[in-house]
Amino acid sequence: MFFLIFFVTAAVSFAGSLQPGPVNIQVLVTGLKAGKNSALQVAAGGCIPELIYSALALMASEWLSVVTDISKYASYLIIIIFLVMGIHALVIKPKPFNTNIQHTRSNYFFSGFGLAMLNPLLFTYWFGMLSVFQAYSMRLGTLPDQCAFVAGTASGAFALLFLVAYAGEHIQKFKLFQSPERTAKITGYIYLLIAAGELVRHFFK
Repeated sequence: MFFLIFFVTAAVSFAGSLQPGPVNIQVLVTGLKAGKNSALQVAAGGCIPELIYSALALMASEWLSVVTDISKYASYLIIIIFLVMGIHALVIKPKPFNTNIQHTRSNYFFSGFGLAMLNPLLFTYWFGMLSVFQAYSMRLGTLPDQCAFVAGTASGAFALLFLVAYAGEHIQKFKLFQSPERTAKITGYIYLLIAAGELVRHFFK
């Protein structure tokens, strides 16, 4: 179960990191300006908040489990959380990315860390995913399973940022990060589809 939880969480984290967020852009820009090693420092810093927010989400989930049987409300939590995230992605216009940010060699790591910490939706995302796990009977009842979950969140995010750091020129050439508005809309629709799917599953189970 340890390895299953780790790889499933890493895959979910990798997929959730595909949208062109500030950390992805900063890794790309740093790689083009200062080289892959500097970009990897930004990537490493950008993964630490995944550990923090996923651990907080796990603690919140555990607390709710003590207060009440959270499994009874897992469907409602999934619907509400992903509905809110979907609407947020569709309504809130992404800020234009500043590709001219300058950093010294000593603070590449902290630039990635700071940018990722400014994204509290990471907590919401992982809390929602924990609800999904519980809805499909993938419970994190032991400390090793919980560690696998937290480690998986950072590993998946770093895997994507690693690819961004090493394939910066190709990513820029294919313009995958040139339209944050379009990608935000796609992400929003995916979140709404998850909410709709859970709504259908709830009424026909």
